[in-house]
Amino acid sequence: MKRLLPLLTLGMVCLSPCVFGQGPRSHYIVEGITPTVAIRYGQVDCPLDLDLFLPTGEAEARPKLPVIVFVHGGAWMSGYRHDIPSQMIAYAKQGFAVATIDYRSSRWEKFPANVHDVRAAVRFLRSNATSWGLDSDRIALVGFGSGGHLALVAGLAGPELDGSVGDHDEVPSRVRAVVSFHGPTNMQTILGQKTPGGAGKHRTPVEFLLGGDPAKFANLAKQASPVNHVRAGGPPILLLHGDADEQIPVAQLTEMETACKNSGEAVECVVFKGHTHRNLRVFDRQRAEPMEAFLGKHLEPGEQTPAETP
Repeated sequence: MKRLLPLLTLGMVCLSPCVFGQGPRSHYIVEGITPTVAIRYGQVDCPLDLDLFLPTGEAEARPKLPVIVFVHGGAWMSGYRHDIPSQMIAYAKQGFAVATIDYRSSRWEKFPANVHDVRAAVRFLRSNATSWGLDSDRIALVGFGSGGHLALVAGLAGPELDGSVGDHDEVPSRVRAVVSFHGPTNMQTILGQKTPGGAGKHRTPVEFLLGGDPAKFANLAKQASPVNHVRAGGPPILLLHGDADEQIPVAQLTEMETACKNSGEAVECVVFKGHTHRNLRVFDRQRAEPMEAFLGKHLEPGEQTPAETP
């Protein structure tokens, strides 16, 4: 039986588990970059699409491109693939391919449906890498807020969270690296941790993600927590957070860092002094530079790809 919560009033009636915007945005138009929009990577109760940004020109004329897969935020409940910052799209002029993906809203489909979607998008891009000149062994997940959480779970968990979305079940969903900006890491502790705005600030999104109180859905809360998926030999992780985040306690970063170090998982952490959750709306150089250095190091050609989780 599905775990259900009363739907919040959205000012509209929508019965679809997928709440996506329609059509590309003006910030998609960048000189030297060719966007391909609404590429269908899966079909559930609704279509699941991604948008792909490539350097303008023929794929055969350039080296294979490492791929940044952007996972948008929105408390797992809202947001669109079009929410990708223009500065993230611009990496398509700097030797990357950039994709931004749909995933199902937790208002209608609970965890792990959203992780299944993220992994299906990775499998789709890997399966079609040759068509677009992508390097199938150099894929990184980058997420903001709840998207950072999904990137961590999708990047670290074992095959039990692969799901069956899409047409490429036989293709690995592994990634080379994961970057999480202000992402939750432990659903079992987050509601008890203090932020400048108080404790329990993320209760509604967490309960929509799981289908109820984490204490009631303890096994699911454990499975939805990236701290429980860290392992030696997994993809390296970059965690970025603000110490004044009023939604996601900075203690979530500390927990993940400790879990990684205890397990031998490679992790780097950056804490921005005075940054709140609203700073996610501004992807400036202060935030971009640590990510660029990290991806430049871990998406280099020839670096060993993390082994598939047993």
